[in-house]
Amino acid sequence: MKKTVFVSFLILGLWTLFISCGSNSISDQGDEEYVPIEGCEDTQCLNFIKGAFYDMATGIVSSTGVSMGLLADQYTSTNIHRNYYDLAREPREALTNSTTDEFKLNIEELYQHFSEAYKTADHFTEYARSDDSTFLMQSLGMAYFIRGVSQGYLGLIYDKVYLREFDSVEGGQLLEYSELIESSLSDLDKAISLFEEDPDFEHSNLPGNNNSLSNGYLMDIANSFAARILAGEARTYGEAQNIDWNRVFNYAIKGLGGAESFTGIKVFSLNNSVTEGQFANYFADWSNFIVEGDFETGSGYTPTDVKIFHLLDSSYPTIYPENEIRNDTLTLTRATSIDSRLEYYKYTTNKGILNEERDVNLFSTYFNKRMFSENDWWLPENKIIIFTDTETKYLMAEAKLMMGENTTAANILNQSPAKNTRTDLGFDLPAVRNQRIQSNGLTGNHSYDGSESIAEFQLALLREYSVELEGLGGVGLQWFFMRRHDLLQEGTATMYPIPESELLEQGMPHYTFGGVENAGQNGTASGANSWKNLRAKIDGQ
Repeated sequence: MKKTVFVSFLILGLWTLFISCGSNSISDQGDEEYVPIEGCEDTQCLNFIKGAFYDMATGIVSSTGVSMGLLADQYTSTNIHRNYYDLAREPREALTNSTTDEFKLNIEELYQHFSEAYKTADHFTEYARSDDSTFLMQSLGMAYFIRGVSQGYLGLIYDKVYLREFDSVEGGQLLEYSELIESSLSDLDKAISLFEEDPDFEHSNLPGNNNSLSNGYLMDIANSFAARILAGEARTYGEAQNIDWNRVFNYAIKGLGGAESFTGIKVFSLNNSVTEGQFANYFADWSNFIVEGDFETGSGYTPTDVKIFHLLDSSYPTIYPENEIRNDTLTLTRATSIDSRLEYYKYTTNKGILNEERDVNLFSTYFNKRMFSENDWWLPENKIIIFTDTETKYLMAEAKLMMGENTTAANILNQSPAKNTRTDLGFDLPAVRNQRIQSNGLTGNHSYDGSESIAEFQLALLREYSVELEGLGGVGLQWFFMRRHDLLQEGTATMYPIPESELLEQGMPHYTFGGVENAGQNGTASGANSWKNLRAKIDGQ
């Protein structure tokens, strides 16, 4: 939380200043400078891919992901910094989309990260296809991978996006989110095909001190991302009916840890690198900070929302009761659960920076200790976790559920942390090293037989996404999942608009999403299946 990257393409500009290719000169593009790829040597070309990979990966773990967590009720806040209170408020308010907003980067930053990654990777693919260099052709798969993931995230987050050429700062092609995701999957399929041609080739074009990735490993990673992106396209449960869930399943089973994966590796993670490019897990840093004391006495900067404990303990309230605070002390008792993962959270009576004058109903007596890193996620030994095989299991289970194969969905869940299988990271989280928690992963102790209703499966998967996947997949996972099952609260934005700075440049009218007054309209959740009412719905079946 002590450092924040605001404009990642500035880093790309710094990299490219050092890789002038032959007689090509650096072209001026406002505040952005770049070197044409044409004519570059192998090592120089590698830096273009490194820059694009940096922008893509930094976007996936951007600190602005906290905003999506607030929309998905992963966290709660009455803090006005970064508009956290506005995002957490109930009833929901519309997203602020304004160039004059102090925290406009909530909407702008991810647009910048993924657009810049797309532009660089796109330029590389155009040049590599026209050159007979073996090195360029070997790196083409990585370029397609970066371009595909970047387009995919733009499609997951925004309703539409202007995609520009590498040497352009104006105009561009306006694509709707469904078009972005279709193009993303096409690129990922191309990447997988190219990786398959030479699975032992090693890619060292990664930022900082990260090790190389083999083509075989990247095949697994690309399939995982394709499953995440395709499943996440839907903004409503109605749209989710039109997803090709068989395709989602086929991607996921070939993804990390899947039965048809190439390597069997279970986790995609990268190393922090604070000495080159300032590449670190910004998302984990900002979402797992404590204030007002130490670990034993403090409170979360963005405390864990009561949603989590309602999912773990059916008797737990869906809002913090106003009468459960006395003399500045939180008095709501601890949750209880058969689910051992309640141990992921630290109970506190310290209200920290929660403000009674704003909304007591947003309070919480817990913060996340599983993903806590002593207020410092920047240590070099801390990993940037981007994807786990646990998520691919949940994607497979959801796909089978959506295809009406409930027994198979239940069997997959029974082979996941939902029952008694632990997430295997292959390394220790900071909280384990610091003895804040006993294990990287615990188990849910739930069991399914396929007779469960759709609502019961939705609650089960929501619990897995909200509890087990928190911090293990970057930004937006819970928001993406909840919107495609109509689980978001009424009036919650289901996607971001084009940032106003872009709208002004294109001469387009201002717009935004969200607000309880707009519930059910395009880009705003109806609340028809809100998580707050899901248990009551199940009990009434």
